[in-house]
Amino acid sequence: MKVYLVAVCAALLGSSLAAQSAVPPPAPGAQGCATIATRGLVAVGSDSACLSLDEAVARAIAQNPGMKLARSNAELADATVRATLSTGYPKIDGNVSYTRTFASPYSISKSGGDTTSKFNPDTTASLADRVRYLEKNSNLDFGSLFGSLPFGQANAYTLSLTGTQTLYSGGKGGALGRMATAYRDAAQLQFEEQAAATEFAVKQAYYGALLAQSVESIAMASVEQATAFLKQVRMLFDAGKASDLETMRAEVALDNLRPQLVQAQNAASLATLQLKRLLDLPMELPLRLTTPLAVSPSARVSDVAVAPAAALEQRPSLQAQERQVSIQTDQLIVTRAAHRPRLELQMAYGKLLYPAKVFDFGSETWRTNWTSTLSLSVPLFAGFSKAADMDKARVNLEMDQTRLTDLKASVRVEYQQALGEQSRAASSIAARQRTVDQAQRVHDLTVLRFANGLSTQLEVADARLGLLQARMNLAQATADVLLAEAQVARALGRSSAPRSIAR
Repeated sequence: MKVYLVAVCAALLGSSLAAQSAVPPPAPGAQGCATIATRGLVAVGSDSACLSLDEAVARAIAQNPGMKLARSNAELADATVRATLSTGYPKIDGNVSYTRTFASPYSISKSGGDTTSKFNPDTTASLADRVRYLEKNSNLDFGSLFGSLPFGQANAYTLSLTGTQTLYSGGKGGALGRMATAYRDAAQLQFEEQAAATEFAVKQAYYGALLAQSVESIAMASVEQATAFLKQVRMLFDAGKASDLETMRAEVALDNLRPQLVQAQNAASLATLQLKRLLDLPMELPLRLTTPLAVSPSARVSDVAVAPAAALEQRPSLQAQERQVSIQTDQLIVTRAAHRPRLELQMAYGKLLYPAKVFDFGSETWRTNWTSTLSLSVPLFAGFSKAADMDKARVNLEMDQTRLTDLKASVRVEYQQALGEQSRAASSIAARQRTVDQAQRVHDLTVLRFANGLSTQLEVADARLGLLQARMNLAQATADVLLAEAQVARALGRSSAPRSIAR
């Protein structure tokens, strides 16, 4: 009878532990498991949605609001660079205009003169005859002599092209170009930094959900173990081998484990909801995580590689701050250039027409107006603003240099902390696994001893509690290793998003 009970107990324990063993999750696209699109909305169906860690990271980088803002900032910076660099090219403007003159101070035809006759002296006559002609025809319209000039014409058409090129601006043009390029690089680097931060947040949420689900499975396995033990005790009680007190103790032990199971289920549900929120997934979507909570068996402290110091210098946030220092350095040049002479060349080419009628384009000839202007402007007095502007630019440069120094120290501390946590977590994996194996063996032997009447229920409950704690510690250590690896990658600014500029 005892041999039979032990066999039943071992079978029940084995089935409960099988639920907790590392079974490969169903692959995405398998029957009853739908895939999740990287972009866009996800419809809620009857089937569960499969989601791997890589797919979660890809969706977060594509859908996360912070990533969308960083991507928009990078695009805006690129447009700003093009707009700034365009200031160094010549400016060419075209103009077409028509002017109708209703009254002009240059018009003298209304002075009372005879507008029916024209002033037409004989240039070959003697001086006395020409003077006599002037005295005789003093009432003629002398404005006809100037009728072909542009002054006071009733209709005037103008076609013109105007070009302007800055020849010298005190170094402002080159400084603005470098500032714009540095600004664009800084925005792209901030995009990479945001991608690394988003990926780390997704990994935290994903591993947190896996850990919560693992704890839920462990708690469920413990309840199943307690249930199997209660069945064993009741069978012993029916066989007269156990007392009523031992049966009640087994029932109490099972009832004490059920609240822990409910708590673990709630924690797993909340962790999954947090992951869905981060990935912009419907909260009611059934989600199945396909990446297992496991580390490579070869993961040891010796595998924790220390990156060279140059790797830290490649952190996107550090490089973005270096670009900011470069911007403030060029801002000094721009500020100084504002108080230096400015030399510009302007050229204008135009065609003018003065027809007698509005649309009479054939009666007159287009006249050419072509000019060129070279102008030099020298700021003489600006109300003592030069010293204030230069001091402001220097202070901004010193502040950004201080921020860069502080950021470098913070990145080093963050990296060393991540390395230490990774070493600690890696070193505990083997110990935790040995503890689980020992706790499992102690639990099995204690149950076997109880079946043979050599141990008490308290010993069985204590062994079960030790096994539960050992399995939870192993799950926590596994999650710690994975999170520590993610934290090291975060400290180095690494992400799966493509780097936007060449290093």
